[in-house]
Amino acid sequence: MPDEPGAEMQHDTSPFTVLLSGVPTKLQASLLYLRYSKRRYLQFYRVFDRFRMKCFLHRALVHWAYAPPVCVIDNTNLARWRGPGAQAVMVPEMEGLRQNLWLSVPLPRPRTQ
Repeated sequence: MPDEPGAEMQHDTSPFTVLLSGVPTKLQASLLYLRYSKRRYLQFYRVFDRFRMKCFLHRALVHWAYAPPVCVIDNTNLARWRGPGAQAVMVPEMEGLRQNLWLSVPLPRPRTQ
């Protein structure tokens, strides 16, 4: 994919522990960003599942009023049913979302050493 404005976005998730009212609390960060401009959309969740992932993607794209044609995702089991990298099979529900949003979702390729 050429490095062009608006051509590609990426979704990542990361665990965090933050203090909420003085209590250490585990949260899941969900981040979507435009890869060229680094424009970001971030939300934190106590529980992050496939439904929340779909809601998050919808909210982010509505907020931006734009959906790049390519979305790269981390290797999460929320979107990937089985298989690594280019051989991965998407969860049917997420494949349907991809088709509704007109996105192509390439998965990470296995690392070669």
